[in-house]
Amino acid sequence: MRPTLHEYVIEQASNCSDWVTKFARVQKFTKLTNRALRLGDFVPTDEDGNVLEEPKYWKEHLSGLIAMADTGIHLEKCKQYQTAKDKVIFAGDWEVVTSNEFITRIHSKTTNITIDFDSIRIGLVRTDKSGFVIEKSYPCRIEDLPRGIEFKNGVI
Repeated sequence: MRPTLHEYVIEQASNCSDWVTKFARVQKFTKLTNRALRLGDFVPTDEDGNVLEEPKYWKEHLSGLIAMADTGIHLEKCKQYQTAKDKVIFAGDWEVVTSNEFITRIHSKTTNITIDFDSIRIGLVRTDKSGFVIEKSYPCRIEDLPRGIEFKNGVI
């Protein structure tokens, strides 16, 4: 479960003897959790916020089974995708359900949470197993997300 600011402060107070380091970590965590949500926090996107699709030979590229030297375009797409994937800060199996010029909707396969990104606001939708909407809210910051949405390893 993602820690609250209060829990993170207590954890830092008990784990580190250097107060300067503690303060810097708490300040970094506070800045992170108070910033606005971005689509790129959940799924790989380019610099303009457009969702990137997994390159055709991505799995082969990762396993080293395919030499990309002769396919410079594929290699460049794999590098761009890896860079964008490294910038994703939330763990989980997020998939893009809808994407057009007005709205991008992503869904977590594990938590039944859907997030809508549009030009006006970001909306969080909780559904039951049958897809019936239980709750709608409009978080703006990382701190406003349900605690079940966790950071991936190495973010904090």
